[in-house]
Amino acid sequence: MAAAIANYSHGYSGISPVIVTALLAMLNNGITPQVPEQGSVGYLTHMAHIALPLLGVGEVEYQGQLKPATEAFQRAEIQLPEIGPKDGLSLVNGTPV
Repeated sequence: MAAAIANYSHGYSGISPVIVTALLAMLNNGITPQVPEQGSVGYLTHMAHIALPLLGVGEVEYQGQLKPATEAFQRAEIQLPEIGPKDGLSLVNGTPV
């Protein structure tokens, strides 16, 4: 997540600043997406699983427990960002990997 945030912060990926802010909020609040060790599409799997909580989907580790992403966001008082037209592609492009 830190690599993705650093990559997106340069401003060349086409991602919305609100997405970078949401990723930062996840990192700062200890919300860790559950990312499989291996996937059928290589590095794209990892970035897709990091992006899922931004959609309110999937499980995350929060305060030492697995929780639904929406519950963790609510408890951390983070609003789910609105995903724009270029955000989805930017989130899964794999550049941070």
